[in-house]
Amino acid sequence: MDIILLNECDKDVKNLFVRFVPKDYLGLMEDDSSILLGAIDTDEDGSEPIGIAIVIIDDGDFIIKWMWIDPELRLQGAGEKLLESCFDIALMNEINTIYAHVPVLETNDIKESDMTEFFYNNSFNYVETKEIDEIDYYVLSADTDIYKNMENDMLNDEVNKNRIDKAYKKFPKNFVQSDVEYYSGVKIED
Repeated sequence: MDIILLNECDKDVKNLFVRFVPKDYLGLMEDDSSILLGAIDTDEDGSEPIGIAIVIIDDGDFIIKWMWIDPELRLQGAGEKLLESCFDIALMNEINTIYAHVPVLETNDIKESDMTEFFYNNSFNYVETKEIDEIDYYVLSADTDIYKNMENDMLNDEVNKNRIDKAYKKFPKNFVQSDVEYYSGVKIED
């Protein structure tokens, strides 16, 4: 699975992603100030578009205006990869906060929205409900420092795991219980 910058692609390639964009957002695909990210599934048979993110930077605010992954291909990491690319672009532009405008669709309860759940699961928080151009949105935000720290936390976890594995190899008799996490030879309690 790869993420491509659609802004640099010709119109024929962009048109492959139009099916993921509601008609109210199609104008953003033609707007030169929009950042268009496409998720593609690549395998030995070729490449298939599976999702899109449309981002704008407006007065220093980084806003995800639309993000969509083909429902049949969700839960395979494409949404997270699109979001990771958004964080990378925000960091390159020295922007500290990312906003997501999630349309209030069939439900008025934010807890029932699959789209908001995705953002919540990726460290976003509710800011407000806002009307823009006669459409109600849930405005969510995430700090780019969270993203940087997530990478550091994952790296620290890997370093600690490697240390534990090395310690086990040197002193196997100190590790008597299998499938239990240890740190410095002491069992970590839940």
